[in-house]
Amino acid sequence: FLAAASAEFEATGVVASARRALASVEGTEPALFIGVRLSHWEGADRTAPLDALGRALGRVEVAWPVNLILLDMAQDPVGDWMVERVRPFYQRAAV
Repeated sequence: FLAAASAEFEATGVVASARRALASVEGTEPALFIGVRLSHWEGADRTAPLDALGRALGRVEVAWPVNLILLDMAQDPVGDWMVERVRPFYQRAAV
């Protein structure tokens, strides 16, 4: 799944990096959180990261629910933790 998501994020041209964490929120069943940083918002299709994730999920089955976090937009403890402690599984190649 992470390879499929990486390919889809690369194709968007706006996802700069992506991290992942499997977590349970307040005792619920685990969910996979995908946190993305964008290279830019101006002129970008703001649904591109979510659409890319949807295409990856259409190609590869995942055992957990998947949530997208826009790390640049949300001031969120989970997002902050991901940025500080989780190595990206995807980083856009410099052009």
